[in-house]
Amino acid sequence: MKKTTSAILMIILSFLIGLFLVWPKYQEYREKRQQLLLKKKELQLQTQYREKLFSLKEKVDSYSDQLKRIDIALKPISLLSFLNYLEGLSKRKGLILKNYSYSLNKKENTIDYTLSLSTPYYESFLNFLSELENSEKLIKISHISFSVSEEAKFSDFNVKLKVYYNE
Repeated sequence: MKKTTSAILMIILSFLIGLFLVWPKYQEYREKRQQLLLKKKELQLQTQYREKLFSLKEKVDSYSDQLKRIDIALKPISLLSFLNYLEGLSKRKGLILKNYSYSLNKKENTIDYTLSLSTPYYESFLNFLSELENSEKLIKISHISFSVSEEAKFSDFNVKLKVYYNE
């Protein structure tokens, strides 16, 4: 009987030790393991996010030349300095700038220019337009009209331009 009592006592004692000492440590272990798994997942997501950011940065860097051109094209301009540019361009291309007007359109961020040009050579006018097209500024030619004077052998051109800018 002593052996059975001591065996039962040992089983009860083992159960109590397991219940009060081992079980809380096991619960703590499970909790720490869950936290570790969450941290690993968080780290993995952050790593993926960082890799995606680096990939996007490389992509943006590959467009740096185009972005610089856009910055230059949309850079704020002075009304009169661009008009001086147009006047100089028309002289270089063999055109006579007879008349001009301009207006600021803040709603669209454009400057609207109307030019009256004259030249005996149609090619001069085409060279003028080509230079405008290849200009660093973002320019839209919205209207072109022309007339030919038989007596003076000059062609008159009216050109309406929109020059875009960013404030």
